[in-house]
Parts: sequence; structure tokens; C-alpha cells
Amino acid sequence: NLSALSNLRNLSEFKMEGCHEPVSDISCFTKLTQLTNLDLAYTKITDPNGISSLAGLTNLKSLSLKRDYADETFWQPDLSSLQGLTLLEELDVSSTKCQDFSFAANMRLMKKLDLSFSKFTDIEACANMEHLNYLKMSCMGKVSLVPLRNLKNLTYFDLEGGWRNEGIDDLPANVVFYVNGVRETWR
Repeated sequence: NLSALSNLRNLSEFKMEGCHEPVSDISCFTKLTQLTNLDLAYTKITDPNGISSLAGLTNLKSLSLKRDYADETFWQPDLSSLQGLTLLEELDVSSTKCQDFSFAANMRLMKKLDLSFSKFTDIEACANMEHLNYLKMSCMGKVSLVPLRNLKNLTYFDLEGGWRNEGIDDLPANVVFYVNGVRETWR
């Protein structure tokens, strides 16, 4: 039960990584508007309202909703409630099995993004992330990389287990690629 957290209104960081007991109510987060870092990685969120309680956390700079890709439970939260989190600089939604990435279109301050093992088929929202310098897209399958072509700050790009994706030749020359854990020189 996380309800006692709602009294901690000045809390700026909260880490609950790896909570294996199902968390059926995360509504306490609606009152924690001073949070800048929230780590819910590997936490089994079973709240019937999904992650909508996170929508008002507009001061968040770092958010992790990472799941274990080997976990048999299929977790596909509706990430659209995150679209107002425009101050996010780090986001990890790896292994969430989500398909719609349009929620991130206004996250222009994003610096570090992990989409690994997700089911996103369109990463057009990345085109607006001019500060993005770290992108991990391990085992995502075939996705057009054309939206990344103007990201001048992108210096780390991991395609582990990835495919030869459309647009890869258009990426900035300063990008260091990692394919299957090995540093590659692309040009």
C-alpha cells in the first residue's frame, strides 16, 4: 500500500525498482508533484487506471517503467497519459510491449531514451528530441530510422539484435553505433 506516500509532497525522488508484489493503486503519485525522478522499473503495476496517475508529474526529468523482457506477463500500459511530461530528459519504456510512441512528440528535452524490446513501429516523435544523445533500440525489429537523421547530439546508438533499418545511412556522422554489444564504425 503506497497511500502514505501522498503525504510526502516535497519528495523529489522515488525508487521502487523491482517490487515483485503487485501494486494495485498508484494514485498516491497524483499528489507528489515535486517528483523529478521516478523509478518503477520491474514493478508489477496492476492499477486498473494504468499509469494515468503519473500524468500530473510535470516536473519529472527521469522516468523508468522498464520491465523484464523475459517476464511472461504482457504489460502494455497506455503511455498517452505521459504526453504532458515535457521536461523529461530520461525515459526507459523498454520491454513494455507498447506500440504507440506518439505520446513523446513534445518531449524536446529528452537526452536518454531506451525503447529496447518494445513494439514501437514508428519513432517519428524522436525527430523533435534535439538534445537526444543516447538511444537504445535493442531487439525492436524493423523500424525506420529516418526521424533520427537531424539529431546532431546523438552520440550513442544501440541496435543490439537489430535489423538493417531504413534511414541508417542518413544518421549524423558523430554517432557511435553498438550492434550486438560491439562498437561499430558505420561510415
